[in-house]
Amino acid sequence: IIVEGSDAVTLLLTFESTFGGADPVSACRARIAAAAALPYAELKARHVADHQALFRRATLDLGPSPHPDAPLDRRLAAVQAGEDDPALAALLFQFGRYLLIGSSRPDSPLPAHLTGVWNDNVACRIGWTCDYHLDINTQMNYWIAELTGIPECHLPLLRWIEETLVPSGRQTARTLYDLPGWVAHIFSNPWGFSAPGWSIWWGMHPTGGAWVATHLWDHYAFTGDKHFLAEHAYPVLKEAAEFFLAYLVEDPATGWLLSGPSNSPENQFLFQGEPYAVCLAPTADRILIHELFAECIEASKILGVDQGLRERIEAAQAKLPPYKIGRHGQIQEWLDDYDEALPQHRHTTQLLGVFPYAQITPEATPALAEAARASIARRENAPGGYEEGSWGRNLIMLYHARLGDREAVYASLNTLFRVEGDRSLMMGPKISPRHAYEMDYNTGATAAIAEMLLQSHQGYLHLLPALPAAWPDGSVTGLRARGGFEVDFAWEGRRFAEVVIRSQLGNRCRLRVGAPVTIVCDDQPAPAFECAPGMVEFATEAGRTYRVRS
Repeated sequence: IIVEGSDAVTLLLTFESTFGGADPVSACRARIAAAAALPYAELKARHVADHQALFRRATLDLGPSPHPDAPLDRRLAAVQAGEDDPALAALLFQFGRYLLIGSSRPDSPLPAHLTGVWNDNVACRIGWTCDYHLDINTQMNYWIAELTGIPECHLPLLRWIEETLVPSGRQTARTLYDLPGWVAHIFSNPWGFSAPGWSIWWGMHPTGGAWVATHLWDHYAFTGDKHFLAEHAYPVLKEAAEFFLAYLVEDPATGWLLSGPSNSPENQFLFQGEPYAVCLAPTADRILIHELFAECIEASKILGVDQGLRERIEAAQAKLPPYKIGRHGQIQEWLDDYDEALPQHRHTTQLLGVFPYAQITPEATPALAEAARASIARRENAPGGYEEGSWGRNLIMLYHARLGDREAVYASLNTLFRVEGDRSLMMGPKISPRHAYEMDYNTGATAAIAEMLLQSHQGYLHLLPALPAAWPDGSVTGLRARGGFEVDFAWEGRRFAEVVIRSQLGNRCRLRVGAPVTIVCDDQPAPAFECAPGMVEFATEAGRTYRVRS
């Protein structure tokens, strides 16, 4: 393109493919014609309005930067040298939201894959080829959709699960296992690949589909959309549960129901000095099947359907293996107390009960919470050090946030900047060839920062559960909580001042507080009572705003 005698050029670009039988040429021509009919200023204004309608739902102020006018690479270098820059963490939080907004919209034909839409032409040439990995990466890209106020961005993933992965998974359940329901394994693609991967030691992960399917329940938990639950989420979860009811086998020695053959992604264990991967009932399977069953049981009760199936699921759930604490004080990664062949391994799926689920908490299961900390320490203190990967470090942050380990999660955030740091803030794991970009670096970090500020997985709102000393003052708006609440609050000296809670569904709200509070709605006191030590509960009405003052 050669331009002469001009001081400005406007390029109109559009992209389509033949995916789904589309006619890309006609689609491109129509879109270009529509755009060309509008002046640049109007196109830009439409773009800005479209973006801001989602992006500005949440704001975050963690404090000023010591170098507010310095370019990003210098600020990052200062943090890597040991300096605190709260504003850089806030920028990282917002950047993850920006990338998901740019990659996944309600009308997107596909969900965001490993790199979103930000393909650097390296990621597509490596072994995982920008696929939908179902043993962490796809899930991590979407945890922020509900938490940070952009649930519309979740819809392409939920639609792809229901319309593409499940039909493929039915065929895999029938042809590979001769069982009902549906199943998917370690990774998928736009066409819904659901069979095991081509190497048995890493590909045999039959709970990958169940894991990603729990995102449908998560969407319901935040939005309370019973139509979505009845017509979309429950049918998918129910059919996955039907597979596992048929798949599990009873251990004659213990009576437990075991899954397998399976593995603990993507690690191996030592047996008689030799590394193995395929096993029965790894802890990851136990967590994911238990969670799937729990969600099916709850959905069945809410919808008032399938009592007979619910009773079968309840009986099977009760026979799943319990969590076990190993000889090192850790959560066992396998049914037996094997040592890891790769003790530094980046995957930690034996800890999914800490995050994203609520099976292990310091309040309800303190011994298991301590064992989870021991598991983290074993990874981080392994010979040669933890196998740093962007999403792996994000998981460590998310575990620490859920465990309330304020300074540990902050140390992990600084490790993320130090080890994976890139002056564009678009980073990929060092383990990947040529450091190929992965979007879960950004989205996972955003989720971890959100969880440091607000948690709702235990049935109540917990403000500042993992706030580090480096962020003594700040404010956040637009975070979302399960039960249909949107929350804004500011804090000073690491204690919240005023909290604004907008009730979207009219559910009762439970709030963990550290001191007496008053609650008002429209300048009138709202009745509240102490439902447990340090916990208040009050009724809400949909569409009303409540202010909590200490």
